[in-house]
Amino acid sequence: MKNSERPIYPLQDNGFPSHESVIEGDVMIGLTKREYFAAKAMAAMIANPNIKRPFEKETLEKDLKAFSAIAIEYADALLSALEK
Repeated sequence: MKNSERPIYPLQDNGFPSHESVIEGDVMIGLTKREYFAAKAMAAMIANPNIKRPFEKETLEKDLKAFSAIAIEYADALLSALEK
């Protein structure tokens, strides 16, 4: 399992936190590191008061798609740097 696919807070099927060394195979569940880092980056972009907020639904959806793509790029860059 690649680092980016590992859960940020590994859980076993019973829902209790566990360390990955105790879990056999790839049965870990939970938010992946890539998803977690992308969510943090997107939250920071959305919280930025310098970004103008669109009020039309089409514009908002377009902007959110752009934010999502950028957040994923940030997450991938961070994970890549952490693997060095």
